[in-house]
Amino acid sequence: MAGVEKQFNMMPSAEEGSKSKRKSKAMPVLDSLELPSEDREVLLPVKESEGSVYFLGVEVPKGRGGDRVPNPERFSADVLTDFDFRLMRDIAVALKLNQPVLIEGGSGIGKSRTIDRMCSQLDRESYYANCHEFDADVLIGKMTTTEEAKSGFGWRDGLVVGAIRNGGVLFLDEYNFMKGGTRAALHEIIDAILQGKDEITLVDNHGERVPVHPDFRIIAAQNPPGGKHGDREVLDPAQYTRFSHVKLPENLPKDSKRARALGFLGKDNKITIDQTEYLFSGGLSLEALKEIPGIEELVDKYIEFTETVEAMAEKGELGADQSQPAYFSFQRDYDRVINFVQSFYRGDVNDTFQRALRYYFANRFESISDRAKVEEMIAHIKYVAPTNSRRLALDEISFEKSKTEEGIDYLVKSFGKGKEKIMPGQLLKGPDGKISVFVGVSKTDGSPVLLPHKSVESDMAEIPADILEKQTDFLKEVFSSWGVSDEKITKADITPAWQDPKSLKPEDWEKLKSNVDEEKFGEYTLNPEMGGFSDADFESLSKSEKFKRFKTEKLPDDWNGKPLAEVATYIMETYGDRYYLPGIEYWQWLSANPDKSPAELKDGDYQFLFGSTLRHSRGHWSVPCVSWNGSKWNRSADWLDNSWYSHSRVVLLER
Repeated sequence: MAGVEKQFNMMPSAEEGSKSKRKSKAMPVLDSLELPSEDREVLLPVKESEGSVYFLGVEVPKGRGGDRVPNPERFSADVLTDFDFRLMRDIAVALKLNQPVLIEGGSGIGKSRTIDRMCSQLDRESYYANCHEFDADVLIGKMTTTEEAKSGFGWRDGLVVGAIRNGGVLFLDEYNFMKGGTRAALHEIIDAILQGKDEITLVDNHGERVPVHPDFRIIAAQNPPGGKHGDREVLDPAQYTRFSHVKLPENLPKDSKRARALGFLGKDNKITIDQTEYLFSGGLSLEALKEIPGIEELVDKYIEFTETVEAMAEKGELGADQSQPAYFSFQRDYDRVINFVQSFYRGDVNDTFQRALRYYFANRFESISDRAKVEEMIAHIKYVAPTNSRRLALDEISFEKSKTEEGIDYLVKSFGKGKEKIMPGQLLKGPDGKISVFVGVSKTDGSPVLLPHKSVESDMAEIPADILEKQTDFLKEVFSSWGVSDEKITKADITPAWQDPKSLKPEDWEKLKSNVDEEKFGEYTLNPEMGGFSDADFESLSKSEKFKRFKTEKLPDDWNGKPLAEVATYIMETYGDRYYLPGIEYWQWLSANPDKSPAELKDGDYQFLFGSTLRHSRGHWSVPCVSWNGSKWNRSADWLDNSWYSHSRVVLLER
């Protein structure tokens, strides 16, 4: 990618973790990032090169300028949030692939302004056409008096024809609020464009054939029909399937409102977008796509997926609360998906296919629960190469069949019978009265694996070497994704220690909150109760109904706004005796296994893992957390002095 030449005032600077803060406009974004020079531009939500603008990685070529390019000064004071950047990325995909897109959402959330801002950044002319207020003559054109014609009477282009002729972005606002006569005139031209014709015919201008400019693009927007928008029409399948869709909420999310309000006041405007949400261009010819191993299996799964989603929508199992039903057109949808895969393929066909399905299918639904259902189905759309190896996973275990008499005796004295089915995570009381945690059975001899339940701090030597190596590599990768320089990561002393979070008193949490030492960047703690859980255990606990599952818990509202250090004490006292508190070990597993992660955690909220604390690059102790972005986990870590909010959750594992 070419270097960044110009920077927009509304762009935020990067902050710790995957969250960033909006600084004053005078602060250069590049100078505020702790990144190696060759990586700095990658994490900018919006960046510009000589001939393109990148919106969360999606490259869109610039236009040729013109009188209709929106003045950039209009947007100099804009405060942009996660919501805005993701919307810009989704619009950028449509612009890049030349696929008409319909954006549906409530009034005042930024649809029109986002499109104008992007046109300004892209130096492309914007042809704004209000489908309700403007009649067909204004949109299409008409014969009228003109000094340009010898007769004094000639054709004058309307907004739509002007955009087609000159190569602008046609913005059809209030699309489902069209007058009948306007719809008839407009659809004839739009249909010709959507059918791939390279020219349109103006019957009223003596049959003039107008070539479609290669830079012409169509974006439509509308409010959802019904409710307070009762005068808007419900689009029929023919109209609906002309477009790809971006379904936005009726109201701006609360966290976006807060971010905009704080940013307007010059306060912190946190951005929680990490590199996993970026979409970078690739390249794959149709011939090459045909040769990719597993492509036929992917297509078969895709067809099954589309039939399932369509059937669920028809039954009201998806989109039941939407006033505008979601419709599907197999050929149009398939063509769009393949175009997406060809344009963004970068070596992982499964990931690219799944991203395409999220864009074209999950984007049609507004509710979090509907999107979660679609996401769960999308996770199964992948090709798995055949292998002779077999993944070992824990299941319910009957120790009647255990090969170790000593292990059986231990459990007999704990439970009295010896034939109970014990599950990972359960507590066992041994003959010596000590409490242990059952982890599973040994893969070598079938004996039960137990860890001490009573947590005591241990030095680093007691932590297995394989855990040290694995977590060190993981944390280095996380720090890099946060924007920490390679030099600083190399110097970091990434060392763990066992620390039972339940053993910490309120004053201990307060001391951690105030303990800031940048020289100790990389220190972290692990919960001894979680030390015996393997990746196979996490997978089994996440997907099997036979096991008690990970859950996410919302705290009472009166904890909102209180610092995490204070919240931690409440969590330990409220949940510590009934639940395990996962930490970095589970953080790592979630990051590596987004498709296997529990659906319960994928609600878009911030899921905190209080089983561990981590000293950040700026020297303060933080609590790791994740939030689901629709395809992968955003990973961050909040300082113990940061506040707990209504969108914060604590992740727990039932004992």
